Amino acid sequence: MAKQRLKAVILALALSLFLLYFCVFTVNATPPDKIILFYDNASAVVTDLDISGTTATIYAGLTGNSKTKSIKVTYSLQKKSGSSWRAVKSWSGSATGIEFSAEKTYDSLVYGTQYRVYAKFTVTAKDGSKETITDYSSTYTC
Repeated sequence: MAKQRLKAVILALALSLFLLYFCVFTVNATPPDKIILFYDNASAVVTDLDISGTTATIYAGLTGNSKTKSIKVTYSLQKKSGSSWRAVKSWSGSATGIEFSAEKTYDSLVYGTQYRVYAKFTVTAKDGSKETITDYSSTYTC
């Protein structure tokens, strides 16, 4: 009986040490600095917003890869309205080949309002398959 109790105590102690060891390392684990997204038909996606006074410069760009045949994009300047976002102005464009880039300006921003750029790219591969990529800029306040 004493032998069984000793085995149970040793097993419980070993299990406790095992769990303590892994819990400590889990707690001390650090996340990566940046999340890197991978796409089938694109090597880089950039959606950006620059605000100067009440003027916004909106940028949307995508660089494809060797599989890319064409790119279509719709992008918009959005403003925060309550807890949701709504489009202030929208544009669209397309490119044959591996690169699309566009820069637009909008000059009627309202001070104290939050803005961002939303872009939806549809990339068509040479084999006819399509990939949809959605991207947002950081949020800025005018």
